[in-house]
Amino acid sequence: MSSVHVITYSLVAYEGTVLAQAESDILPQAAASEQEERWFRQMVKSRPYARKILASVVKGNLVNHKKTFLSKKFHFHYIVKRSVVYLCVTDTAFPQKSAFACLQGIKREWKRMYTRNATINAHNEQMTREFGPVLQQKMRYHSDVTATALTKLQGKVDTVKDHMFDNMEKVFARADKLEDIEAQTREMNENSLLFKKNTVKQKRKKWWQNKLWGVALCFCCCLLLIVVLYVVAWVVCRDVLLRPCIHGDQVF
Repeated sequence: MSSVHVITYSLVAYEGTVLAQAESDILPQAAASEQEERWFRQMVKSRPYARKILASVVKGNLVNHKKTFLSKKFHFHYIVKRSVVYLCVTDTAFPQKSAFACLQGIKREWKRMYTRNATINAHNEQMTREFGPVLQQKMRYHSDVTATALTKLQGKVDTVKDHMFDNMEKVFARADKLEDIEAQTREMNENSLLFKKNTVKQKRKKWWQNKLWGVALCFCCCLLLIVVLYVVAWVVCRDVLLRPCIHGDQVF
């Protein structure tokens, strides 16, 4: 087994689509002997296994979490955040904390460079050319086998930053929800006022309609009364023009 331990491969994927990937660029330089070089070449073959791990993660659980898969030759570390998978491959002796510190740094750089919509709408390996060097830089930085106090401190700082960013995201999400509630409240108030105005208009319209119907009914009653009186007078006077009754002539 080699005395040099490095992160050999990393990727960023949205659900099952790999958006960016890279192999470590320090493998040839880190190999101090022919035996170590052969071991490094074997580590490079971890890519297909990483893809299988990714497929297993996608089928299983895309809720925010982090985990390490162990095998005889490789350790696969990954973080899932809002369906985005950040994954790296190390040898079995590589410190788990350093691996997750590397993934936290990758996640932070990804969120700084790409929006949520860009991540969702990207196609296979669209960001590899641009983000691949970032992956290599992060793998190179966290593969420092001396594990200096500065590296540990940086890992702690990265963790604190990630917690801060997560809290900020939660605050922004709550603010968005509050804005949505305020907008819905304003819309409900406007609809209420509009409904009240329409109700008043309908009441006024109904009132005038009732008045018109009342006037029309009175007119019809008066007209009917006039007709009845005329018929009675005509029967009594025995004349259409009612002349005997008007001039006072004797009718009988």
